[in-house]
Amino acid sequence: MGNSSGWSTVPVFIVAGALFLEFFDGNVIITAMPGIGADFGVTSADIGLAITLYLGAAAIGVPLATLLADRVGEKPVFLTSIVFFGLASLGCAASVSVEMLMAFRLLQGAAGAMLVPIGRSIVLRDSPESARIRLVAYLTWPALIAPLLAPAVGGFLTESVSWRAIFLLNIPICIALFAVAWVGVPKKEGLAKMRLDVTGWLVFASAVTALIVAMELAGMPGREPFALLFGMVGLILVGVLAGWLRRAKNPLWNPAVFRIPTFSVSNGGGIVYRTAVFSGPFLIILLLQVGFGWSPIEAGVAITWLFLGNLGIKFFVTALLNRFGFMPMIWISTTGVATSFVAIALFSDRLSYFALALLLFASGALRSLGLSSYSTLQYADIANGDMPSANSVVAVWNQLAGGFAIAASVFIIRAAESSLGIAPLATVADADAFPYRIALIVMAGVIASSLLDIKRLPKRPGDNLRTVAALR
Repeated sequence: MGNSSGWSTVPVFIVAGALFLEFFDGNVIITAMPGIGADFGVTSADIGLAITLYLGAAAIGVPLATLLADRVGEKPVFLTSIVFFGLASLGCAASVSVEMLMAFRLLQGAAGAMLVPIGRSIVLRDSPESARIRLVAYLTWPALIAPLLAPAVGGFLTESVSWRAIFLLNIPICIALFAVAWVGVPKKEGLAKMRLDVTGWLVFASAVTALIVAMELAGMPGREPFALLFGMVGLILVGVLAGWLRRAKNPLWNPAVFRIPTFSVSNGGGIVYRTAVFSGPFLIILLLQVGFGWSPIEAGVAITWLFLGNLGIKFFVTALLNRFGFMPMIWISTTGVATSFVAIALFSDRLSYFALALLLFASGALRSLGLSSYSTLQYADIANGDMPSANSVVAVWNQLAGGFAIAASVFIIRAAESSLGIAPLATVADADAFPYRIALIVMAGVIASSLLDIKRLPKRPGDNLRTVAALR
């Protein structure tokens, strides 16, 4: 299957399958967290570290994966990532301690570091500008379908079989994906032109590690000074990295892409937006399971309404962007998702199931509209030659947004739990639900704050991606 421009659409669907694998794995674990925590004698929030470690490892590994693909070719790296993802899933299923689970989640993250950016590069590197809205839409579908299935499947397997089954489910998916990728992904020789910016990568990896450790320690009683120390170190290293990228001869990422307003804002305020909205399913499922006492299946099915909203709006996103442009859609999405978070936090236990389902559906639709807007806008002004660097940045930033979403949520939950011991909060009637309500409200504020960055956008950003008919 191909077209007159000389690029094939077959790899698009193969890469979409790989993205489905990663997104499914990332979401299926959420409904299983209380069960995993009970088995290992830790809290549900503590198991959130398994998600943070996975996403942190994926972010740190992306530059290495990009370099490896440049040296040996994208197809071998893509296939290798599938193999290691399957092996790590098997290790997670066989874990006998929380430490063993965390170690294999790190390995999964390393495999994911190869899977996602290399897959995106396979699809977008040689694509014509006119096809990018459609291609990005194809690559966004797995992010909508996988979360739609994952919570209910995870809840069912956790309650009916074991939480270990959610990892074993990855094995047949990996085998099938490897087989079709072996046949369908074209082999292209590595360019062997890239050189790893070792200094930049070490500074970046150290900054991410320090910030993750800081957020993990921040919610632990008596560890606040260490959390502050690691946080300061992490922020200093971020500043050092920014300075290094500007003066290095062979920087980790081409700093020129950050000077493009559409890319910079999509990966500035857009990442603040992503971080906050990615926390939604995590917090809502914990609110329902731990706060309200719902079963894993009940919570998993309920959160499916949010992902149904994600999926439902997808049929109209391209038309909406073409008709109205990016700015109105970002405004509507941001204010709408923030409002829905507050409504879920304050009123979810007082709503009928039907009303709660409608609220979750609306929140998911608005969330999808914003994610699609930013995901497409970031490529609006990227030249084909800068696509590998841009893809690497996008992959890293998205993984970090997901990881920091969970870490920040856990920190807020722990802080809220600690406040329950201080009068008059000790008299809060729904003490079990209180921390998750607070976390959702705080994240609503974070979502709203992302709008502060869009003033840096040019007038009518992304119009070059819209159809001529829509612009008239």
